[in-house]
Amino acid sequence: MIKRSSFVILMAAVFAAGCTDDSNIPAPIPPADGTETPPATTTVQIVHAVSDAPTVNASVGTNTGGLSSIDFKESRTARSYPVGEYTVSFTVDQPGDADPAEGLIPSATVAGAVDTNYTVIAIGDADGGEDLDTLTFTRSGSIPSGVSRVTLLHAATNAPAVNVFVTEYDAVTDECADIDPASPANSAPLSYGESETGVADVPEGVWCVQVATADGDNVVFNTGPITFNGGTDPIFAAVNNTNDGIILDGEAGSPISILAIGRLQHNDVLDFQTTSEVRVVHTISDLANPVDVVIDGTAALENLDFGDVQPDPQLPGGLGIFFPADDYLIQINSAGTSTCLINCTVENPDGTTDEPVETTLDAGVFYDAIAQGLATTIEEGATEPDPAAALVYETGDRRRVAGFTKIRAIHSAGTVGDVDVYITGDTSGDPDLELGFGDSSGFVGLAPGDYTIVVTAAGSTDAVRTVPAQTYADGGIYTVIVTDGDVDAILLDDYTEIPQ
Repeated sequence: MIKRSSFVILMAAVFAAGCTDDSNIPAPIPPADGTETPPATTTVQIVHAVSDAPTVNASVGTNTGGLSSIDFKESRTARSYPVGEYTVSFTVDQPGDADPAEGLIPSATVAGAVDTNYTVIAIGDADGGEDLDTLTFTRSGSIPSGVSRVTLLHAATNAPAVNVFVTEYDAVTDECADIDPASPANSAPLSYGESETGVADVPEGVWCVQVATADGDNVVFNTGPITFNGGTDPIFAAVNNTNDGIILDGEAGSPISILAIGRLQHNDVLDFQTTSEVRVVHTISDLANPVDVVIDGTAALENLDFGDVQPDPQLPGGLGIFFPADDYLIQINSAGTSTCLINCTVENPDGTTDEPVETTLDAGVFYDAIAQGLATTIEEGATEPDPAAALVYETGDRRRVAGFTKIRAIHSAGTVGDVDVYITGDTSGDPDLELGFGDSSGFVGLAPGDYTIVVTAAGSTDAVRTVPAQTYADGGIYTVIVTDGDVDAILLDDYTEIPQ
């Protein structure tokens, strides 16, 4: 049996493909006047499944409303149009002020029949590994109330041929049944770009969906318990897994995640044992002694000095340390001691006590845990500064995007006020970023190239910090942390593939 760890939060995605939440339904096309019957309509839904492509824009005929800046693994709510044939076209956003590129993703034609849903899915690799393409799925009529009719699509360019299994889930033991390699839901192994419509009528209830390589019983993905609602017909699309973390008790991440695409909305489903990933950065320049990172009472990382990044990104094995999705008490202690420096129990003068705060680490998310600011009075001889030392958590989309370099700036310099950041080094115009202490810009997509990053005090053009000229690569992901002390900034290369 495949048993879940007790530390893993239940990942039960509810596939409400047939829901009628008004907030997700486009406004109906109005009748010609107040008495006529509304015209017959068709619906078109757009899905972005190209894992290394930037945001895309779509048009259905001449209609573009609500179809701009569609990101990877995003499914825009199906929109209603008058019955008739439509060409669905795409443009791909480009770095900077460049116009979106046309013709990279092939267009698709939908018949636009009455009361029919057309789901147009863009697939492939933007970097040329697999040609970009579009696939169209048609859904119409009603599904029996007691079953969910599933369509399968293999859209993961980095995954081999697979078989898919819907297995029973035992709520008492919290286990998914083993797969039977001889009885997959699909009639033949699915390779990239292949699909099978209506492979199974799954009785409504809680089941597990497991994906195994076609050459045996090696399970590479398991949803854990998920709920199938009756009267629905979701498309289960396997896409490249761009999330962080690994599979619990393993050494690699799953090569895929699943988009469960209903007629109106979608769910993004990770393997139920996917962990979080944490990297710790020490930017407190006036701490005299090294520190330990203590997690739930145990020193997880030891003897970090100012400027240290742990785990060392230059070493094999990824960028961070892995934790099952859960709540954790994360504290900073003086190295080798029980003296807490950050996120401690504090006895107040009025007799009350402030307890340390737990941090929630979510599955598939990469966290930069940054010890930043200046030392507090807990360190002998220091005065109470502003800002005080704290442990902050920054997240961001670390997905590699072809044709872009992604740069993020984080302001962790306790002796510097608000700053302006000029990523290209040219201070003659408006700053690219404006940050207060503790702020993160999030990742900004730029054209690959050589940049000298200049940081100035807000409103000034005089540099207070400089990152010397570096080459920022196509598909690269970088974090710049502005610091105090004898280091202007810490530059981190954020892209290291997790083995799959």
